[in-house]
Order: sequence, then C-alpha cells, then structure tokens
Amino acid sequence: MQPVVSHLQESELEYKCECGGNTSGQSMAFETLPNVIILHLKRFIYSPTYELMKSHDPVELPRDLVVSSNQGDGCYSLISVVSHFGSNGEAGHYICDGVHPDDSLSQTTDHWLTFNDSLVRNTTGASVCEQRRESSYILFYKRHNSVADVSILSSQKRSAAATPAPVSAKSSNGGKPNKRLWKISSLAIVCLENENTANEVVLLDLCDKPSKVMVTTATIEGVMKEENIGARVVKQCTIKVNLNVKYISCFGFPNINQSCYMNSILQSLFAMVNLITDIMCQKPVWSSVPKAKLIRSLMAIKDAHPSSDTWNKMSLLHSFRKAASTQGLSFSDQNQEDAHEFLTSVLDQMRSLSSLLQVNAANMNRRYICPVKRHLVFEIEKTRTCNKCGDQSKRKEEFTDPVSGSDPLWLCEGDAPGESELEYKCECGGNTSGQSMAFETLPNVLILHIKRFIYSPTYELMKLHDPVKLHRDLVVSSNQGDGCYSLISIVSHFGSNGKAGHYICDGVHPDDSLSQTTDHWLTFNDSLVRNTTGASVCEKRRESSYILFYKRHV
Repeated sequence: MQPVVSHLQESELEYKCECGGNTSGQSMAFETLPNVIILHLKRFIYSPTYELMKSHDPVELPRDLVVSSNQGDGCYSLISVVSHFGSNGEAGHYICDGVHPDDSLSQTTDHWLTFNDSLVRNTTGASVCEQRRESSYILFYKRHNSVADVSILSSQKRSAAATPAPVSAKSSNGGKPNKRLWKISSLAIVCLENENTANEVVLLDLCDKPSKVMVTTATIEGVMKEENIGARVVKQCTIKVNLNVKYISCFGFPNINQSCYMNSILQSLFAMVNLITDIMCQKPVWSSVPKAKLIRSLMAIKDAHPSSDTWNKMSLLHSFRKAASTQGLSFSDQNQEDAHEFLTSVLDQMRSLSSLLQVNAANMNRRYICPVKRHLVFEIEKTRTCNKCGDQSKRKEEFTDPVSGSDPLWLCEGDAPGESELEYKCECGGNTSGQSMAFETLPNVLILHIKRFIYSPTYELMKLHDPVKLHRDLVVSSNQGDGCYSLISIVSHFGSNGKAGHYICDGVHPDDSLSQTTDHWLTFNDSLVRNTTGASVCEKRRESSYILFYKRHV
C-alpha cells in the first residue's frame, strides 16, 4: 500500500502530441480507495548544502477524513500515528500511538495507547492529535461505511474526550445538519464545519520546504472553492490567508552525528549570561594557554551563536567536542551520550584549569577567578548523628555537580538535599548513624538533574516518564539564608532509554531578561529554532524534562 498524498500532485510532462505540442499537464485523482489509507507527511528534505533537514511545522491531525474518488467518497477514522522526535532523518527516536487493541472505532471511550518501545501507557486519541502536531510522520486511517457514520462518531469521540460539546445537529441554515468533514486534496487538508457559517480552518502544504511550510489560518466567508488548493472543485468560497513564519534562521546548531546532547547543553550554558560574561572578560588569561582549548572552543561557538553560517558552526562544534573529549574520552566517538554526564564533564574540565590560569594571570599582573566556581559551585553541610548516643559531627563539601532528585519541589520543602543511613562505628558502641545534608551556600545558577534513568532488576537502563511539575520560581533554603531563583533553561530527552533518543533545549531568548514580562523563550532543536513561551515549555516538558537551570535573583 502506497502513501497517498505525495501521489496526487499536478505536474508538467515533456510529451509530444500529434498537434505539435511538446508539454502536457498531468493531474491525478483516486480511482479506487483502500480499506486503510496511509498518509506520509514529508518532514525530511535535503537543504541546498545536501544536509538532511526536518520540518517541525505543526500539522492539524484530523480524527476523520472524507476522501473523494471517481467511484465515490470514502469515510475514514484515525487509528494510529507514528511520530519522530529529532532534528533529521539520521538520528532521533520513533514512537507509535494507536487505538487500544480491545477498543474499536464504534466505541466512544477514545481509549488509545502510546507505544514507546517497551514502555506502553494509556492515552486518548484527542490527546495524541494535540501532542503530535509537530512530530507526526505517518498517519493510518481505517475506512467506514458512510459520511454520516464519520460525522456522528467524530462528535461522540469529542464528547468522550471531554472536549467542548459539538454544535447541534440542527443549524440555522434551513435546518440542515452541521457536519465536521475533512476533505483531502492534492496539496492540503481542509476542515469544513458548518460550511455556510464563518469558521476558522487550517490549510497546510504537506510538500514544501521547511523554510516555507507554515500553518495558515484562513477564514471562510461563504463556501469553499477547492481549486485554490487542489485540482478538484468542491464548493465556492473566499479565503483570507495570513502566513506566520515560525522558525528563526540563527541561534541553532547543526547536528554533527548524534550531537543533540552537546547542542542542548551548549544552549543552556549560553543561557547563563553572567557565567559567559565572566569567561569573556578574562580572555587575555586563557586565550594564549594551549591547555585551555576547551574554553577557547566554547567562546568561539558563543561568538558564532547569532550566525546562520552552518558550515562554520559545524567546524566549531567538531573542535569543541574534540576538546571536551581530552579527559571525557566517551565523547570522542559519534555515539549518543548522556547530556547530564557531558555537562558535568565540561564543567569539571573548565574548573580543573583554574590553577594553571591563576599562575598565568599572576605572570601578567592580573587575577583569575574561575567562573565555574563563582557561579555554579555550592557547599553542602553534612551532619552525622549516631543513632545510639546522638553524638553529632559536621563537615562541609564543595560541589559542582547538578543537584539530583525526582522532583524540583523537594528543594522547597526544607529537608533538601536529603537524609540517609550510614554504617558508622561510634565510640559508644553504636554501628549506624543518620546523615542529613543541607545547603551551606547557594550558587548563582542552580542546576537540577531529574533522575529519569534507572536500572531494572535485569540491568536494563530504563527511563521514567513520570510527569514533573516544573516551577518557574523556587525559594531554596540554606544555612546562610534563602535564595530566590527563576527558571531560565530546560534540557529535555525524548526516548525510552539513555542509550538512544533525542535531546532538545528550551531557554530564555538571548535578547530577553528575567526583569522583563514578555516571557519570550526559544526552543532549540539542533539547527531548528522557534519562538515559544516559558509557560508553554513548563506545560509541555513535564514528562521529558531532564536538566533544569535556575538563575538566582540578587
């Protein structure tokens, strides 16, 4: 069975006719219709530089379709969606959403399942159609008997999914029934609902380039004439079109062989403006030190951040990954790596240069202050208490590693970072002690690592998809007072385990600041960058968020 949409376009042919003409137009229409129709959304194209690019343009996913053919119309309902998460066709992760095996299209439960490799969870068709607008790749529709069945079933499903109630079966237009039908043409999927009344519909070109394919909102002011979007005339209508460009040509990083983990961490590092500024201000100290290649590579990428020069960025990213692999040998190959491990390795390597750079600064009559220590290092006070006699001992330790937990909320509950039991022999004869930990000092940027990966009893690396409430603001207690923080960046992972999948980053717009009220954020999906808001990010990333970055207020 062949995907259908790509086979119904009009084209020009070189054809020599008896009349002497050398070209002909060729149009195509369905002669017959299958029992299951498969729609392939063209999300992958080659750029002018032959890079396989992916279009993340949102697609309205119709639950029901009415498809025309020369032998009559066919009525279809959506039964499955295959989605791809990633920036190109050479990497990323696939999942499937489908009708529950025990369910049927005639039922109104709207019971679906999400199949993420070995992880399966319950969902609804309504939720799938909303959440997979940007990632859907292959759609599967099952044929019904009549248009009426589709219209009634669509209304039943919307009610079962707790969506707003459908319009009445009787309209003000001579008592004719209102219908929610979807017509599929050679170029677009069009929604017609109560077509004699002004409505909002969505037109989507499925076959254009990512830089030009954008969702268009059109207002129906009568009835529709489909020749504006396809070859087959259905109705008459006037359409007002407003194109909205959603992607930004700068700030992104190309994926150099499964480097999404590195690209996402770089975007989050650049969201820490004060850290980057401190590094740049000390350029005379590190610029001439051969062993400071990691810092030089990082700042070269920062300089190119606003650029749209893909080739230059690719070269700089290769240099940075090579520099980061000097000590972190696991990053020297081209495999998918863990973003948290990469971040920790980069910060540790930058901090390890402090002694060398301090000596170089002294030779220049300057002073070097490690930016990582200044902005990211914090102290933890550990208190050990004997369970038998109550004797206590305290010690303090410095940390650079992101604070780990299953939910950011525990930081606000007064007992962070946590308690544990130790085997410790006390002078009183006791063999166990309790150990509590508390922040002694707080960093300027607090990095929270959500523990999403665990090992199963069979030592298989599993991922937890439990939803986490993402707080825009945190108040964290320490022995030296409270610290107030605001969220500036999130690194998210899509996939079923830590050995595969795809990373993206959401962060505050580089031209924005926490003092402004625009809530202007960007989603960085490798080279694809688009506008979003912090509120939207906190809602969408509840199940995929992995590393959170919070900036402290002064």
